[in-house]
Amino acid sequence: MVEKLGDEGGAPEGDGVDWNAVRLEVKLAELTRNAICRKYGITPGRLAKRISANKWDVAEDATAHDFALVLGQLFFALERQAEHLTKVDMTGSGDREVATLQRLTATLDRLIELDKHVNGRKPERRESREMKELRSRIGKRLDELEIR
Repeated sequence: MVEKLGDEGGAPEGDGVDWNAVRLEVKLAELTRNAICRKYGITPGRLAKRISANKWDVAEDATAHDFALVLGQLFFALERQAEHLTKVDMTGSGDREVATLQRLTATLDRLIELDKHVNGRKPERRESREMKELRSRIGKRLDELEIR
């Protein structure tokens, strides 16, 4: 006999999904909903239905939150790449590193603009201290690479 466990006990009706773990991941909100779906082998639609049907105490639409997570991940990747460029021996041309950094910077700028548009924010005139520092470091490194 198959026991229907629902949200309170693991995988209902033998579907192999640990819904308690999924619910915890959704509630913790450390991963995007798409990342959670990939991790547990479920579709975003199935997760959305589960959230709605079982009235989980989470937002049904996590688009803004997921966007913020992705933006943070991209900013972290940009910082890592900038750190890497400061440590790379630039006896060669460094063209690949420069191209990667330029793409990351352009993508970050587009995502920031999209975030402002999606969330109805007016464009800010001031940049954060971290962003100013990062832009300064990138500019200095690009200047060094063009001189060599």
